[in-house]
Amino acid sequence: MTGTCYFFGTFTPIHLGHLMMAEACLWQFGFQRVVFVPAFVPPHRQQESDMLPFAHRLALVERAIRSNPAFAVTDIERCREGPSYTVETLKLLVPGFEADGSVTPVIMGQDALKGLPTWHKPEVMINRVLFLQAPRDHQPPVQSVLLDGVETALMTQMIDMPCIPISSTLIRKRILAGQSIQPLVPQAVYEYLAWNNLLISAKPKIKAEL
Repeated sequence: MTGTCYFFGTFTPIHLGHLMMAEACLWQFGFQRVVFVPAFVPPHRQQESDMLPFAHRLALVERAIRSNPAFAVTDIERCREGPSYTVETLKLLVPGFEADGSVTPVIMGQDALKGLPTWHKPEVMINRVLFLQAPRDHQPPVQSVLLDGVETALMTQMIDMPCIPISSTLIRKRILAGQSIQPLVPQAVYEYLAWNNLLISAKPKIKAEL
């Protein structure tokens, strides 16, 4: 498999687990690059009080991926009006996305996959996307979803990597508790969060580059 893989998410914040997933996909599937796609207005998470503004989340991804030339990030969802529907973004990113026989690889978490039937145009996603899942402790991969009352198989492959006990939710909880997150995120991400007062108890030594 060659070409481009897409990694959708809120990335609030991006962490080492995200980068390990993307790196594993490069080696396992032979992608030339992985494009990170931060959501601008995530439809299922608009009411979350701990969602960082898009500008911060984009800046964090830019800093996290700087050292890997095979990683890229796009702010395409900021340029679209309305909710950030993944299927509509893929139509803009991938020429011929809905063409017969086309399949686009997308890295997606298991929790997001379980909620796929509630997404915008889930049938298009099911027919046109190869979902790449990272393993999670004690959880089997999501192989199918219930769509319109019918159990529908997904095109999916597991990412060959160990389970990583890091999540953005865990990081946000540690921030709220005043606990260190430094081992869980790239140093450039930590410095940006600290400098912009996004950590409860942080005293950055240097200002992150803009």
